[in-house]
Amino acid sequence: MYLDSVLIRDFDPEQLEYTYYITVAQPAVEAVPQDANASVEYSMYQANEPFYIYVTAHDGTEMVYTIYFVESTIQSSQSPTESDVIIKHIAGDIILGWQMP
Repeated sequence: MYLDSVLIRDFDPEQLEYTYYITVAQPAVEAVPQDANASVEYSMYQANEPFYIYVTAHDGTEMVYTIYFVESTIQSSQSPTESDVIIKHIAGDIILGWQMP
């Protein structure tokens, strides 16, 4: 999966929910299926709403990935201070992110 043309390093096909902090109004998302016979569809992007990616395998099996985009005014080139970083624990995964100013 790509976010604004950058490969998401920690993407795991078995994990169905993700949270990403963004600094743009509408990020570009591209999902590339591992199986060339699979199809990919996207929900319409709406601010403050989950974004869905629907992947259907050639046998009809469907997986739905949910991405929560959280808008942030912190630029990625800035270095966070200790008070800027938050840690969330969701379903066994630790997610690091920025606090919203």
